Amino acid sequence: MIYKVLVLGNPPSLQAGFLNQVSGGGLSYQLYTALGIGIGVARLPSPVGAITLQLWLIPSRKRFAGITRRLMRGANSSIVVLREEELGALHQLLLELTPEQQESLMIVVVGSLLDRESVKRTVEDTVCSRCEIHRALSAQDALHALSEVMTSRLNDGLQRVTVMLLDERHCPEFQFRPDQATLPVNTKEEKREIREFARSLGIGVSDTACVISLHEGVAEMELATGTLLFRSRLCEECKRGCKKAERICIIGQDKGWSSQGMGPRALLAMAKLEGLNRGELPADVRVQIDRAACCPTFVPIPGSEINGSRSKVRPSNRLVGAERPTLLEEAEIRMKQGRLSSSVYNMLKSKLQRAESRSNRPEGADNRCR
Repeated sequence: MIYKVLVLGNPPSLQAGFLNQVSGGGLSYQLYTALGIGIGVARLPSPVGAITLQLWLIPSRKRFAGITRRLMRGANSSIVVLREEELGALHQLLLELTPEQQESLMIVVVGSLLDRESVKRTVEDTVCSRCEIHRALSAQDALHALSEVMTSRLNDGLQRVTVMLLDERHCPEFQFRPDQATLPVNTKEEKREIREFARSLGIGVSDTACVISLHEGVAEMELATGTLLFRSRLCEECKRGCKKAERICIIGQDKGWSSQGMGPRALLAMAKLEGLNRGELPADVRVQIDRAACCPTFVPIPGSEINGSRSKVRPSNRLVGAERPTLLEEAEIRMKQGRLSSSVYNMLKSKLQRAESRSNRPEGADNRCR
């Protein structure tokens, strides 16, 4: 049997630490740094057979309220992890749970010298019902208690609130560690080799970057990291002055060799320069550049020429008197932006061409017997 269990708490690092412990150090935290979301899995024996708990780390942030509500759907139980001095936040955390999500509720109180009666009194005053309170020897012990509560509820249908007292030594806070597989930045020697390679291609070089001029704008690649930024040529003819720079993602790994002993990041940076200079770019990279070259808020400088770049500008009320693109032109823009598939674009183009050819026929030439 599989159950979905929500894990809430305060502070977030303690909440994540508990989930990391009960999932055997297998907390999946790809979204943890950005959204505070984590996922863990625990498999436990029970009187009705082995059960699997799918544990969801839920952030208590108003900024992500919509995301949080969607993630909380379908939960069978909830765990709230708090330090004893943070019990005052329990009421606010429980407000985030529906009555169904509060069934089989477990409250884990973490601390060093926990006063059993004081904790019980505070929790009962908050949840307005009696609760069972126990001491847990570990975070896993608390999870076993939850599985017993959940399976017993299947038999008698009673709603229970269980409080577990857990020593803080068994629930260390989770400290996010960056991916150790991240490549080191380019060395001074590697940056020198990249500069020489760029100059041999006729590419401009500054102290920190290589500058590649494209038809749509200017691409700038950082020498240290190989990060690629793109600035649209429209910005030069716009009076807004925002000067946006879009990051262009090129995913790849160069497995070539170098007599100078250059690392994979430096080799990949040189491959980027070669591809940009020759115009030989993957389709997804080309779509990124086309999308970055467009601007929905473009305001031309009075008296300046747009130099044929109107096709890169989405229609805006600010372009008073400007010629609106045709339906086919708008479809082409969306296809280049990745918002419309090429098959749909070709189908639309074919239908419009047939409609135009029929409209150009002499009157009566298209009569058919009915």
